[in-house]
Amino acid sequence: MIVLPVAVIINWEREFKKWAPGIQLEQYHGGSKSERARLLRKVQRRGGVLLTSYGMLVNHAKELAENDGKEFVWDYVILDEGHKIKNPSNKCSKGVQAVSAKQRLILSGTPVMNNLKVHTSNQLIGSADSRTSRR
Repeated sequence: MIVLPVAVIINWEREFKKWAPGIQLEQYHGGSKSERARLLRKVQRRGGVLLTSYGMLVNHAKELAENDGKEFVWDYVILDEGHKIKNPSNKCSKGVQAVSAKQRLILSGTPVMNNLKVHTSNQLIGSADSRTSRR
């Protein structure tokens, strides 16, 4: 799952089509609730990439974190514009924390966000100790 600002969803779609056309790509944004639910289930069952916005994550974290009433663990949760989770008590951070993932990747062009201690302090990517103990 890739969480990103609404304004760049089209860009990500275009880049996937150009560089990875064989990857199943779905958008969890806009459309009806039933259509979003159908696309989410499709990605969860068959694999692929789900593009969603921070707003959708905040408002639909429970749906994104479950499949058929059970916890769903994403292989990757990638956060574009990761500075949105700088404050661990804001809604975006709490939404990200509600979704389980094997791996997390934070993308940010904001220099102040390139400080690993900021991200480990709010437990979004784990501490250096936890990363080495899993190897």
